[in-house]
Amino acid sequence: MDWYLAVLQKYATFDGRARRKEYWMYALITTLISIVLMIVDSYAGLTKLAGGQISPLNTLYGLAVLIPGLAVMVRRLHDINRSGWSILFLFIPFAGAIILLFWLIKEGDRSRNDFGPNPIPRERKSYDDEDDLDERPR
Repeated sequence: MDWYLAVLQKYATFDGRARRKEYWMYALITTLISIVLMIVDSYAGLTKLAGGQISPLNTLYGLAVLIPGLAVMVRRLHDINRSGWSILFLFIPFAGAIILLFWLIKEGDRSRNDFGPNPIPRERKSYDDEDDLDERPR
């Protein structure tokens, strides 16, 4: 849940980088919330009031998280050193979505790139750099 809240706190921050875990945890939690809202809409009868085609609560939620969703996607693309404008690949039927999905799954740059430093914090202690290898976890 912390990953979801972190994305919402950066509501319209399109600069910087977002690691894979941040993007995919946000996507998972958003999807789960949408499913729950669709179920609530159908049991409460709100879908019938809206003409039977629209889930009002889910639609409002989707509008509320549209900007943070786009922002985290742009930051995720920055993590693999791609411009945020790469989102426009979604307008290429079928192939664009597959290309974008591949980029969103791809591991980010391990070092600094054009969009900032690596968002994954470094380990505090690297056992490969230690003189005493007896402390290495087994």
